[in-house]
Amino acid sequence: MTKPEEDEQARFEALLAQALGDDEKALAHRAAKDQRSAARSDAVGAKASFERNRDRPAKPRRRQPKRPG
Repeated sequence: MTKPEEDEQARFEALLAQALGDDEKALAHRAAKDQRSAARSDAVGAKASFERNRDRPAKPRRRQPKRPG
């Protein structure tokens, strides 16, 4: 059997390794969340712009100048 001090040390080291590993996961999770948030914001802005412009009549076609000849 292991001594209680060694057991506590091993438990502490395992907890420390888990905490340090979670920082990388947390940063990756936060980056993905920020990317989704930015994409959602862009989509909401595009939809709002589309809704504003939908009722606007289309611009008339520009007439092509007549070519001499």
